[in-house]
Amino acid sequence: MRHKIIANSGRVNFPTVEHNARNRRMEHPAANMNLPNNPAADAAFFVALRPRSMDMSLLAVSRVQGSHPPARPTPGIIDRSFVCRRLQRNAIALIVAHPKAELLGSDEMVENLASSQAFEATDLVILRIALGAQRHTLLCIPERVWRGRKNDLLELKRLAGWSGRSCVLVPEAAIQKQPRLNCARAIDDAAGIEVTMEQRMELVMHLVERGKSSLLECASAVTHPSPFTAVLHLVAAGVLKMNIEAPLTPESTVEMADPG
Repeated sequence: MRHKIIANSGRVNFPTVEHNARNRRMEHPAANMNLPNNPAADAAFFVALRPRSMDMSLLAVSRVQGSHPPARPTPGIIDRSFVCRRLQRNAIALIVAHPKAELLGSDEMVENLASSQAFEATDLVILRIALGAQRHTLLCIPERVWRGRKNDLLELKRLAGWSGRSCVLVPEAAIQKQPRLNCARAIDDAAGIEVTMEQRMELVMHLVERGKSSLLECASAVTHPSPFTAVLHLVAAGVLKMNIEAPLTPESTVEMADPG
């Protein structure tokens, strides 16, 4: 992912959000809710989103016999973009896995404010979400920025509040928390498969008749080449819901999502 600075504007191009799962692009007049300038409260807010995903155990490197040793990084050059790409992917997975959250995309207004406060594109991941009738902007923050620029982050949140934006500061540790992240990544990955209306109805009828069921029981009730993934697909679609705070197993509980 390339980040470039537009000449003469001083504005940093933050990563563009491209995601198809349950992307409803709409705004609501009752959008913004004032939140306190409290990093701990912000982290708790995001934890309450009950998201779920995979442990981004950094890319496994296979050793091939006779291969050349890995090249050493050039001294003084650190690629910080990987951290932001990982952070963005995992944050989106958590949003998709949440039964009521909707990913709306980027937030250009907050991106402009961040640029004016000397934040680079590798310092923040900025995502706009809907949570019911409320709209919030998540500032997902790498650990190095969270430790080194906390006062600047609080100032950015305050400026955004003056502009009518409800911002939530989300440290990297809150996003990477396990086992929630493993569950969320599995649900997000399942969002891309195809599930027909007949298969959806098989699952819905099973849960209407039996009530809460295990993931294994739901998978047994649907005629699909990948039955477990089909169940997770409907969780991503907001039709079903799961407790993602526990490890994902065949015994994980699945139930109908709350209406509305």
